Amino acid sequence: MKKSWYKRIGKFLYGMVIILSCVLCILIFIIIPDQNGKSKVNGADKALTCKFGMDDRKAAESLKYVCRMPQERFTERIREQIKAIAVEEYPVDTTVYDAETDREYRTAFKAVLHGRMPIRHEDGQESYFREIMPEVNQSSAEEYDRIIRKAFDYYYIDFDKDGFPELVIKPRIRNVHFGGIRILKYSSDDKRVYYFGEEYCWTGWSLLGAGQLYYVDGSSASTFRYGYREIDSSGAIIKEMRYSFTVSPEPSIYWLSDDNWGNYFKGPGTVEVEKEIWEETKQHFEETGANAFPSITFEELFSGID
Repeated sequence: MKKSWYKRIGKFLYGMVIILSCVLCILIFIIIPDQNGKSKVNGADKALTCKFGMDDRKAAESLKYVCRMPQERFTERIREQIKAIAVEEYPVDTTVYDAETDREYRTAFKAVLHGRMPIRHEDGQESYFREIMPEVNQSSAEEYDRIIRKAFDYYYIDFDKDGFPELVIKPRIRNVHFGGIRILKYSSDDKRVYYFGEEYCWTGWSLLGAGQLYYVDGSSASTFRYGYREIDSSGAIIKEMRYSFTVSPEPSIYWLSDDNWGNYFKGPGTVEVEKEIWEETKQHFEETGANAFPSITFEELFSGID
Protein backbone atom coordinates (compact mmCIF):
# COMPACT_ATOMS: atom_id res chain seq x y z
CA MET A 1 0.00 0.00 0.00
CA LYS A 2 2.72 2.40 1.02
CA LYS A 3 4.58 1.68 -2.25
CA SER A 4 1.45 2.33 -4.34
CA TRP A 5 0.86 5.59 -2.48
CA TYR A 6 4.42 6.74 -3.24
CA LYS A 7 3.89 6.00 -6.92
CA ARG A 8 0.77 8.15 -7.02
CA ILE A 9 2.58 11.04 -5.37
CA GLY A 10 5.46 10.66 -7.81
CA LYS A 11 3.14 10.79 -10.82
CA PHE A 12 1.37 13.85 -9.42
CA LEU A 13 4.65 15.70 -8.86
CA TYR A 14 5.89 14.75 -12.32
CA GLY A 15 2.71 16.16 -13.88
CA MET A 16 3.08 19.39 -11.91
CA VAL A 17 6.67 19.78 -13.18
CA ILE A 18 5.45 19.44 -16.77
CA ILE A 19 2.69 22.01 -16.26
CA LEU A 20 5.00 24.50 -14.56
CA SER A 21 7.57 24.11 -17.34
CA CYS A 22 4.94 24.94 -19.98
CA VAL A 23 3.77 27.98 -18.02
CA LEU A 24 7.36 29.17 -17.64
CA CYS A 25 7.98 28.86 -21.40
CA ILE A 26 4.89 30.93 -22.15
CA LEU A 27 5.93 33.63 -19.69
CA ILE A 28 9.41 33.79 -21.22
CA PHE A 29 7.91 34.22 -24.71
CA ILE A 30 5.66 37.03 -23.48
CA ILE A 31 8.16 38.93 -21.35
CA ILE A 32 11.48 38.69 -23.24
CA PRO A 33 11.71 41.38 -25.95
CA ASP A 34 12.80 40.68 -29.50
CA GLN A 35 15.82 42.23 -31.24
CA ASN A 36 13.93 45.50 -31.70
CA GLY A 37 13.22 45.74 -27.98
CA LYS A 38 9.53 44.95 -28.39
CA SER A 39 7.56 42.27 -26.63
CA LYS A 40 7.14 39.18 -28.75
CA VAL A 41 3.41 39.28 -28.10
CA ASN A 42 3.24 42.79 -29.54
CA GLY A 43 5.14 41.54 -32.57
CA ALA A 44 2.78 38.61 -32.87
CA ASP A 45 -0.21 40.94 -32.79
CA LYS A 46 1.21 42.58 -35.91
CA ALA A 47 1.93 39.33 -37.68
CA LEU A 48 -0.18 37.34 -40.07
CA THR A 49 0.20 33.64 -40.64
CA CYS A 50 1.56 32.60 -44.04
CA LYS A 51 -0.91 30.99 -46.38
CA PHE A 52 0.10 27.93 -48.30
CA GLY A 53 -0.96 25.95 -51.34
CA MET A 54 -2.02 22.36 -50.69
CA ASP A 55 1.39 20.86 -51.40
CA ASP A 56 3.14 23.58 -49.43
CA ARG A 57 0.75 23.12 -46.51
CA LYS A 58 1.49 19.41 -46.33
CA ALA A 59 5.22 20.10 -46.35
CA ALA A 60 4.85 22.75 -43.68
CA GLU A 61 2.69 20.55 -41.47
CA SER A 62 5.11 17.66 -41.79
CA LEU A 63 7.89 19.94 -40.60
CA LYS A 64 5.61 21.48 -37.94
CA TYR A 65 6.54 24.84 -39.41
CA VAL A 66 4.65 28.04 -38.65
CA CYS A 67 5.60 31.04 -40.77
CA ARG A 68 5.05 34.51 -39.35
CA MET A 69 6.37 37.82 -40.57
CA PRO A 70 5.72 41.27 -39.03
CA GLN A 71 3.75 43.60 -41.30
CA GLU A 72 6.42 46.29 -41.24
CA ARG A 73 9.12 43.87 -42.39
CA PHE A 74 6.83 42.39 -45.07
CA THR A 75 6.00 45.84 -46.44
CA GLU A 76 9.60 47.04 -46.39
CA ARG A 77 10.80 43.90 -48.19
CA ILE A 78 8.31 44.49 -50.98
CA ARG A 79 9.30 48.15 -51.24
CA GLU A 80 12.95 47.14 -51.59
CA GLN A 81 12.15 44.58 -54.29
CA ILE A 82 10.07 47.05 -56.29
CA LYS A 83 12.68 49.81 -56.04
CA ALA A 84 15.32 47.38 -57.33
CA ILE A 85 13.46 46.86 -60.63
CA ALA A 86 15.21 48.71 -63.44
CA VAL A 87 15.40 48.30 -67.20
CA GLU A 88 18.41 46.20 -68.20
CA GLU A 89 19.99 46.95 -71.55
CA TYR A 90 22.19 44.46 -73.33
CA PRO A 91 23.37 45.56 -76.79
CA VAL A 92 24.25 42.98 -79.44
CA ASP A 93 27.88 41.96 -79.75
CA THR A 94 29.06 43.74 -82.89
CA THR A 95 32.20 41.60 -83.02
CA VAL A 96 30.06 38.58 -83.99
CA TYR A 97 26.90 40.26 -85.25
CA ASP A 98 27.97 42.22 -88.32
CA ALA A 99 26.03 43.61 -91.28
CA GLU A 100 25.98 40.27 -93.10
CA THR A 101 24.72 38.44 -90.01
CA ASP A 102 22.11 41.14 -89.45
CA ARG A 103 20.70 40.62 -92.94
CA GLU A 104 20.61 36.84 -92.43
CA TYR A 105 18.69 37.18 -89.15
CA ARG A 106 16.17 39.73 -90.38
CA THR A 107 15.58 37.78 -93.60
CA ALA A 108 14.73 34.67 -91.58
CA PHE A 109 12.39 36.53 -89.24
CA LYS A 110 10.58 38.17 -92.15
CA ALA A 111 10.20 34.77 -93.85
CA VAL A 112 8.54 33.49 -90.65
CA LEU A 113 6.10 36.37 -90.46
CA HIS A 114 5.21 35.99 -94.14
CA GLY A 115 4.64 32.27 -93.76
CA ARG A 116 7.57 31.11 -95.86
CA MET A 117 9.34 29.45 -92.90
CA PRO A 118 7.86 27.52 -89.92
CA ILE A 119 8.69 28.05 -86.26
CA ARG A 120 10.18 25.09 -84.42
CA HIS A 121 8.77 24.22 -80.96
CA GLU A 122 10.72 22.64 -78.11
CA ASP A 123 9.05 19.26 -78.74
CA GLY A 124 10.23 19.29 -82.36
CA GLN A 125 6.85 20.19 -83.83
CA GLU A 126 6.55 23.07 -86.26
CA SER A 127 3.86 25.65 -86.89
CA TYR A 128 3.46 28.79 -88.92
CA PHE A 129 3.02 32.24 -87.49
CA ARG A 130 -0.24 32.62 -89.40
CA GLU A 131 -1.76 29.73 -87.38
CA ILE A 132 -1.47 31.49 -84.03
CA MET A 133 -4.81 33.29 -84.15
CA PRO A 134 -8.00 32.10 -85.92
CA GLU A 135 -8.84 35.56 -87.24
CA VAL A 136 -5.37 35.83 -88.79
CA ASN A 137 -5.33 32.30 -90.18
CA GLN A 138 -8.64 32.84 -91.95
CA SER A 139 -7.75 36.19 -93.49
CA SER A 140 -6.94 36.78 -97.11
CA ALA A 141 -3.34 37.28 -98.23
CA GLU A 142 -3.88 41.02 -98.54
CA GLU A 143 -5.53 41.28 -95.13
CA TYR A 144 -2.85 39.10 -93.53
CA ASP A 145 -0.10 41.39 -94.84
CA ARG A 146 -1.92 44.39 -93.37
CA ILE A 147 -2.33 42.64 -90.00
CA ILE A 148 1.33 41.73 -89.52
CA ARG A 149 2.28 45.33 -90.33
CA LYS A 150 -0.25 47.11 -88.14
CA ALA A 151 -1.53 44.75 -85.42
CA PHE A 152 1.76 44.00 -83.63
CA ASP A 153 4.56 45.76 -81.83
CA TYR A 154 8.03 44.45 -82.69
CA TYR A 155 11.14 44.54 -80.51
CA TYR A 156 14.57 43.64 -81.85
CA ILE A 157 16.65 42.99 -78.74
CA ASP A 158 19.27 40.63 -77.39
CA PHE A 159 16.79 39.17 -74.93
CA ASP A 160 18.82 36.13 -73.80
CA LYS A 161 22.12 38.06 -73.65
CA ASP A 162 24.08 35.81 -76.00
CA GLY A 163 25.25 38.63 -78.25
CA PHE A 164 22.61 38.02 -80.95
CA PRO A 165 19.16 39.62 -81.20
CA GLU A 166 15.79 37.94 -80.76
CA LEU A 167 12.52 39.11 -82.25
CA VAL A 168 9.89 39.85 -79.62
CA ILE A 169 6.30 40.23 -80.83
CA LYS A 170 3.32 41.56 -78.90
CA PRO A 171 -0.20 42.26 -80.22
CA ARG A 172 -1.31 45.85 -79.74
CA ILE A 173 -4.71 44.62 -78.56
CA ARG A 174 -4.88 41.81 -76.03
CA ASN A 175 -5.66 38.49 -77.68
CA VAL A 176 -6.15 35.28 -75.70
CA HIS A 177 -5.02 33.12 -78.62
CA PHE A 178 -1.75 34.98 -79.08
CA GLY A 179 -1.06 35.60 -75.40
CA GLY A 180 1.21 38.30 -74.05
CA ILE A 181 4.38 38.13 -76.10
CA ARG A 182 6.21 35.67 -78.36
CA ILE A 183 9.97 35.52 -78.50
CA LEU A 184 11.55 34.14 -81.67
CA LYS A 185 15.18 33.03 -81.81
CA TYR A 186 17.12 32.34 -84.98
CA SER A 187 19.87 29.71 -85.17
CA SER A 188 22.48 30.28 -87.85
CA ASP A 189 23.70 26.70 -87.32
CA ASP A 190 20.63 24.97 -88.74
CA LYS A 191 18.96 28.04 -90.33
CA ARG A 192 15.81 27.64 -88.24
CA VAL A 193 13.67 29.94 -86.12
CA TYR A 194 12.65 28.68 -82.67
CA TYR A 195 10.28 29.76 -79.96
CA PHE A 196 12.25 30.95 -76.95
CA GLY A 197 10.92 30.35 -73.45
CA GLU A 198 7.19 30.31 -72.80
CA GLU A 199 5.14 30.39 -75.97
CA TYR A 200 1.98 31.47 -74.21
CA CYS A 201 2.03 34.18 -71.57
CA TRP A 202 -0.81 36.01 -69.87
CA THR A 203 -1.87 38.83 -72.16
CA GLY A 204 -0.74 41.50 -69.70
CA TRP A 205 2.99 40.75 -69.94
CA SER A 206 5.10 43.24 -71.89
CA LEU A 207 8.79 43.56 -72.65
CA LEU A 208 10.78 45.63 -70.18
CA GLY A 209 14.42 44.93 -71.00
CA ALA A 210 16.92 42.15 -71.69
CA GLY A 211 15.52 39.05 -69.98
CA GLN A 212 12.78 41.12 -68.34
CA LEU A 213 8.98 41.20 -68.60
CA TYR A 214 6.51 43.31 -66.65
CA TYR A 215 2.86 44.31 -66.49
CA VAL A 216 0.71 47.05 -65.02
CA ASP A 217 -2.96 46.14 -64.82
CA GLY A 218 -5.43 48.80 -63.74
CA SER A 219 -8.47 47.25 -65.41
CA SER A 220 -10.30 46.99 -62.08
CA ALA A 221 -11.68 50.09 -60.44
CA SER A 222 -10.43 49.07 -57.01
CA THR A 223 -7.51 46.67 -57.63
CA PHE A 224 -4.22 47.47 -59.34
CA ARG A 225 -1.82 44.68 -60.21
CA TYR A 226 1.89 44.83 -60.94
CA GLY A 227 4.17 42.04 -62.11
CA TYR A 228 7.83 41.49 -62.94
CA ARG A 229 9.74 38.51 -64.35
CA GLU A 230 13.35 37.72 -65.09
CA ILE A 231 14.17 35.00 -67.63
CA ASP A 232 17.55 33.32 -68.06
CA SER A 233 19.40 32.30 -71.23
CA SER A 234 17.57 28.96 -71.39
CA GLY A 235 14.13 30.59 -71.27
CA ALA A 236 13.37 29.60 -67.65
CA ILE A 237 11.77 32.05 -65.24
CA ILE A 238 14.31 32.69 -62.50
CA LYS A 239 12.53 35.49 -60.66
CA GLU A 240 8.93 36.57 -60.45
CA MET A 241 7.11 39.14 -58.36
CA ARG A 242 3.41 39.94 -58.48
CA TYR A 243 1.71 42.48 -56.27
CA SER A 244 -1.82 43.79 -55.89
CA PHE A 245 -3.11 46.96 -54.29
CA THR A 246 -6.77 46.90 -53.34
CA VAL A 247 -8.32 50.23 -52.43
CA SER A 248 -11.44 50.03 -50.30
CA PRO A 249 -14.26 52.63 -50.55
CA GLU A 250 -14.05 55.92 -48.68
CA PRO A 251 -12.32 56.39 -46.37
CA SER A 252 -9.71 54.70 -48.52
CA ILE A 253 -7.76 51.81 -47.02
CA TYR A 254 -4.84 50.42 -49.04
CA TRP A 255 -4.21 46.68 -48.92
CA LEU A 256 -1.00 45.30 -50.37
CA SER A 257 -0.88 41.63 -51.42
CA ASP A 258 2.12 39.57 -52.41
CA ASP A 259 0.47 37.43 -55.11
CA ASN A 260 3.27 34.86 -55.02
CA TRP A 261 2.73 33.82 -51.40
CA GLY A 262 1.05 30.54 -52.28
CA ASN A 263 4.16 29.16 -53.97
CA TYR A 264 7.10 30.92 -52.43
CA PHE A 265 6.33 31.45 -48.70
CA LYS A 266 7.17 35.11 -49.30
CA GLY A 267 4.99 36.83 -46.77
CA PRO A 268 1.81 36.98 -44.74
CA GLY A 269 -0.44 37.46 -47.79
CA THR A 270 -2.11 40.85 -47.31
CA VAL A 271 -1.30 43.85 -45.13
CA GLU A 272 -2.67 47.34 -44.78
CA VAL A 273 -0.25 50.05 -45.90
CA GLU A 274 -0.13 53.82 -45.99
CA LYS A 275 -1.30 55.71 -49.06
CA GLU A 276 2.27 56.93 -49.64
CA ILE A 277 3.49 53.37 -50.22
CA TRP A 278 0.75 52.75 -52.78
CA GLU A 279 1.59 55.98 -54.62
CA GLU A 280 5.31 55.22 -54.47
CA THR A 281 4.78 51.76 -55.97
CA LYS A 282 2.48 53.06 -58.69
CA GLN A 283 4.93 55.81 -59.65
CA HIS A 284 7.91 53.45 -59.79
CA PHE A 285 6.18 50.93 -62.04
CA GLU A 286 4.89 53.68 -64.33
CA GLU A 287 8.34 55.28 -64.62
CA THR A 288 9.97 51.90 -65.22
CA GLY A 289 7.44 51.07 -67.90
CA ALA A 290 7.99 54.44 -69.57
CA ASN A 291 11.70 53.55 -69.89
CA ALA A 292 11.04 50.07 -71.29
CA PHE A 293 12.90 48.94 -74.40
CA PRO A 294 11.16 50.69 -77.35
CA SER A 295 9.29 48.91 -80.11
CA ILE A 296 9.86 49.45 -83.82
CA THR A 297 7.50 49.17 -86.76
CA PHE A 298 7.43 46.35 -89.28
CA GLU A 299 8.79 48.73 -91.92
CA GLU A 300 11.67 49.84 -89.69
CA LEU A 301 12.57 46.28 -88.77
CA PHE A 302 12.64 44.94 -92.32
CA SER A 303 13.86 47.98 -94.24
CA GLY A 304 15.98 46.78 -97.17
CA ILE A 305 14.96 43.10 -96.69
CA ASP A 306 13.11 41.45 -99.58
